[in-house]
Amino acid sequence: MATLLLVEDQPDLGLVEAPRLEERGHRVIRCGGGPGAFGRCTLLGHGDCPLPSSADLIVFSVPLFGRLRGRMYRGIDLLRAYRAHPLYSRLPCLIVSVGDPGPLEGTGPVAVIDKFSAPGAVIDHVERLTARV
Repeated sequence: MATLLLVEDQPDLGLVEAPRLEERGHRVIRCGGGPGAFGRCTLLGHGDCPLPSSADLIVFSVPLFGRLRGRMYRGIDLLRAYRAHPLYSRLPCLIVSVGDPGPLEGTGPVAVIDKFSAPGAVIDHVERLTARV
């Protein structure tokens, strides 16, 4: 199965969907982002981070618009940083949020679902995106 990097600012998918994904054999690595969108993140500021470097898919569950609590950037800034990064932009990415992120860089496939989608939607999309891995 696949290794999933779950990027979220609050552990909502981590509490609900992650255990269900793990039951299906996926490895879920949780990441809360850094104090700055890559630039000041101690792990990503040096070029790459062992967390996304070992991932097969990024599940991005962060509010896109408005500044994130305790941070100086918005979720869309962090998403764009992932999609512009030479390594991470090649990974498939599932965006679970409210609103359309608009055009994004990167060559990996991107799927977007609404934060309030039906139960199981995250799992269905993860399974479709990881089938390509």
